[in-house]
Parts: sequence; structure tokens; C-alpha cells
Amino acid sequence: MITSLLAAALLMTAPEPLEPPEQQDEYEARGDEALRPAPPAMQTQSATFHTHDGFQLRLELGPGYVTSEADGLEISGGGAALTVMLGGAITDTVAIGGIFWGVTAQEPEVKMRGLKATAKDTTHTLSGFGPYINWYLMPANLYLTAAPLITQLSMEMEAGGKAATETGFGLRLGAGWEAWIDDDWGLGVSLFYALSSNKDKEAEDGSQATMSSWTAGLSLSATYN
Repeated sequence: MITSLLAAALLMTAPEPLEPPEQQDEYEARGDEALRPAPPAMQTQSATFHTHDGFQLRLELGPGYVTSEADGLEISGGGAALTVMLGGAITDTVAIGGIFWGVTAQEPEVKMRGLKATAKDTTHTLSGFGPYINWYLMPANLYLTAAPLITQLSMEMEAGGKAATETGFGLRLGAGWEAWIDDDWGLGVSLFYALSSNKDKEAEDGSQATMSSWTAGLSLSATYN
């Protein structure tokens, strides 16, 4: 009985367990709270990050090929193709605007009535301008473009001779893909194909041929949007 009473008394008078002291970091321990670095700020993406909105500028440059035919005459060759588009997004997948585009063949091949020759020091150019519409396939960032154009064919010789058709009508179709390189710029590749019909200047005998042309090309593209 005595041992039981003593044990009970000891249990009743035992001190409560001490809670472990609150740990201090190195700045609290040294009293240098003012030197504690601020926690890193949370990085958040803009709502317009990698989206197509607002102003649009696209530049395309690369090799192209053009062929023009009329009444047994054929002019064809390869050279440089340049496209400039200025517009803006109306939704996050559709943009509209204006396009200037041209393909220039250097020293084209000329075929006429069974004869074939190279036009030395001569350029043959198909160019046009008009409205365009651009559709994006997201999130792949693929795009398709269509542009009805007012077009013209022209030839120029370094010796000074120049010739051009009347303005006509054409259609340019394009497709491409771009990778984002920052919030607003994309770089990639594009393909295009275009058709055009242009009446030649009236000849002295009153005849007037119609030149039918097609052109295609592969370009590097850069878009700000």
C-alpha cells in the first residue's frame, strides 16, 4: 500500500513536460532580421502570352518559281520571293489585313514557237497586293492564308528595256508553321502557291494576248502578333 501511495503521489506532483524551444533561423539568432532576403516573387504569365491579338506584321523571304504563258510564248524561271503582311487579329485565331507580294525570276528561260533561249541580264516579275485573311490552328501555331490580289507582270533588262502587262487579278494561298521565340514573335517556314491572269499591252495590229501565270515558293517567315 505504501509503495502504491508513493507512486500515486509522485505522479500527481511530477512536473509537466517542457515544450521544446522554438527554433530560430540564422537571422533571428544573430538579431539580423532586417537582412533576411525577401521570398522570391511568384512569376505569372501575361494573359496575352503566346496568343494572337492586336497588330500583326509578317515578313516572308525565300526562293520562288514563276511561269507565264500566252499564245505559244512561255517565260519561266526561279529567283526570290518576298511577302509583307500588315494587319491585326479580330479573334485569337483569325487575322485580316493587307498584303504586298512578289516573285522575281532571274534570267528566265523563254520558249516561243519551238525555240528556247535564256534571257540574259533580264528579270521577270509577278507581283500583287490586296487583302488577306489568316487562320491559326492552335495550339500547334500552324496557319493558313488566302489573298485575292491585283497583279501585274513585268520584265526588265539591264540594258534599259522594260515591259509590263495591264493589271489583272490573282489568288495567293499559303500555309506555314512558326515557333514562339518570345511573347510576341514567331519564326518558322511557309509555302505559297498563286495564280494570275493579265492582259498584255495592245499590239500595233490591235491584238491583245492574255498572260496566264502560276508561281510557288518556300519561305522563312517571321511574325509579330
